[in-house]
Amino acid sequence: MGSWLRFYPGGRRLCHEAASSARERLGDLRDLSESEIGELPECTDEEVELTGHTVARITWHETKEDGSHWVVVQVWGTGFILGSFMLAQEGFACSPGSRRELEVEELLSGGFD
Repeated sequence: MGSWLRFYPGGRRLCHEAASSARERLGDLRDLSESEIGELPECTDEEVELTGHTVARITWHETKEDGSHWVVVQVWGTGFILGSFMLAQEGFACSPGSRRELEVEELLSGGFD
């Protein structure tokens, strides 16, 4: 969490709830079969209410060259002065017979924005 967020009303709590919201959505997606994951759209978004703030929860799906699927959930907030800012981002990779969490470097280099 950025140090500036401590000045945002309810910022710390909002970040924790955003991370929980991302993990909750990823949990639902992990329960899908590999073929169901392969059929996910490239991007979906929904509005979610967290600590009195409406935020956007975006789900990204990308099929990589090796045939694996990357699924990433981001939670974005908006502010009058700050514009849009990411509160949480987590994801996993799915390939035949295995699933693993995406590393921070993979999330940052994945182009999910």
